[in-house]
Amino acid sequence: MLIGCTASNEIPDTSSKAPKQEKDKEVTQNPIVTIEMKDGGIIKAELYPDIAPNTVNNFISLIKKGFYDGVIFHRVIPGFMVQGGDPEGIGTGGPGYSIKGEFNENG
Repeated sequence: MLIGCTASNEIPDTSSKAPKQEKDKEVTQNPIVTIEMKDGGIIKAELYPDIAPNTVNNFISLIKKGFYDGVIFHRVIPGFMVQGGDPEGIGTGGPGYSIKGEFNENG
């Protein structure tokens, strides 16, 4: 179960070194989202507003509204993908509106 989702512009530190000071943090133009799982697991993903600006803006807007808090991954294919974002938990719900897809240029 997904218990929370946040967005930032920090690049995640995946090394096992001691934590860096705040002033040493590297910043990117691309937002990084953090998905916190019920079992304590964390998933971090980089978003690409230069490729899909409306999709990224919509996703971040829904995160800030708490839309994804408590939402489950309703479709899981191990080693491949997870799908979530449906407050009903069955894959047919959403925020009550749709946005135009932005995938023609990238396949």
